[in-house]
Parts: sequence; structure tokens; C-alpha cells
Amino acid sequence: MTTPAPAPAQLWLLHHVDRVCRRHLDALLLDIGEHIGVATADAVVIRRLSADARTLLPVVAYHPDPVRGAAVARGAAGRDESATGGLWHRALVERRPLRWHITPGEVPDGALPDQARFLDEWAVRAALAVPLFVDGSPVGGLGLIRFGVDRPFGDDEERLLDSCGHRVAELLALRRRLPEPDEWTPGPAGPP
Repeated sequence: MTTPAPAPAQLWLLHHVDRVCRRHLDALLLDIGEHIGVATADAVVIRRLSADARTLLPVVAYHPDPVRGAAVARGAAGRDESATGGLWHRALVERRPLRWHITPGEVPDGALPDQARFLDEWAVRAALAVPLFVDGSPVGGLGLIRFGVDRPFGDDEERLLDSCGHRVAELLALRRRLPEPDEWTPGPAGPP
């Protein structure tokens, strides 16, 4: 016995419910990112793993200083990160948080060219990447970026991200299960 195709009204409703869920989950993730940024006084980046597991898509890019926050939004949020190469790839493969203390003019081993440009352009002096997993599967990453201050991240910042990382991971997993707007097909009759 086959399941009947959903009616146009059902498709329309599901599309709108998914849109509301995406909007509220993104707002919740932003709120969490803002709290982490205030607690650390550093830039926060939350990325979710794409459906094909090749890209880490920006969800949150926040810094408590409005000027730096705008720079983070333009820089980090506007760039997808490779999950198959570069700095995030290493964190995902090793399945553990990684820290980088970056001296001016140097690039961390394994950084992709676009990552190296970002680190140099924004005078990034330290980075912390915490890969996020749910039931053993990667769902994204939570990171801190320190601009212009030559102080590495330590155990305290790593514990802080780790302490709320599982909550962020669960939200990212839920967010990932929701179809993106371009994945929705209204059916022959379209919305009611």
C-alpha cells in the first residue's frame, strides 16, 4: 500500500512551519552566541554542517563590540568553511577542540588560502575550534576568534565552550533536519 501524496494545503503548511522553526532556531543560536561572546569578550562563530557534509555553513558570527561585530558578520558569516580541508577539517577528524596561537605573519599548519587571508586581514591572534557531534555524527562547530590581542586561548575558554557545546549541537542537529527553502516543492496546485 502506498502513502497518498500530501495535499497542497499540507505542503504549504509544512513549508511555513519549517520556516518558523528555522527562524526561531537561528534566533536561539544567535542568543546563545551573544551570551558566549559577552562571557569571553571574543568573537563567536557557530557553523552547521551542510547536508553533504562538505561545508560548514555560518549560522552565528558575533562580537560584543559593535565595530568588531560588524567586521565578524562581514568576514566570518559571509564565508562558508570547508569541512573536508583546512582548520575545521582537522578539528572534525580529530574529534576534539583545537587551539591556535597565531603570531603576525604566520599561518597555522593546514589553513586553506581563504582562511589564511581572513586570519591576516583581521589580525587574528588566537582561535579555538570545538567540533560538535550528536550521537557520534558531526553537526557543526563552535569557535572563538581573538582579534589583535596576543593572548592564546586556554583551558578556561575551552571548558566554557565545551560546557554549552552539547546544547548548541542538539540545536544544530534539529536545524539541519529542517529542509531549506529551496528544497521545498509546493506541488502542482501550489499553496492554498
